[in-house]
Amino acid sequence: MRINLNDDDPSLPKDQNSYPDTWCEIPPNGKTCRRTGLKHAKLYSLLGKGGLARDYVRVANLRGPGAKQGKTIFHLGDMLRFLDLTAADQGSGQKRHNPVDPPA
Repeated sequence: MRINLNDDDPSLPKDQNSYPDTWCEIPPNGKTCRRTGLKHAKLYSLLGKGGLARDYVRVANLRGPGAKQGKTIFHLGDMLRFLDLTAADQGSGQKRHNPVDPPA
């Protein structure tokens, strides 16, 4: 999976220890979220009931009374933190350069 974040986006953190405090919508079916690089189906599987990320990421479904459809949104900072934690748990990126801790 490749995650491509736009460095020009003001809502993204300037250092690796902070995350944006903003909400994003799950993109339409077949489309990719420009913030996470994840497609519609993968986001729903991660964020749905029983999903791997559900306990870590705030999710809200915006649906009016009697409406059959709504809009599902998720907290971007929580999702990016979850992805970082997942990568760390898997031992991924251990040799990347950290500006806070320069290589010895």
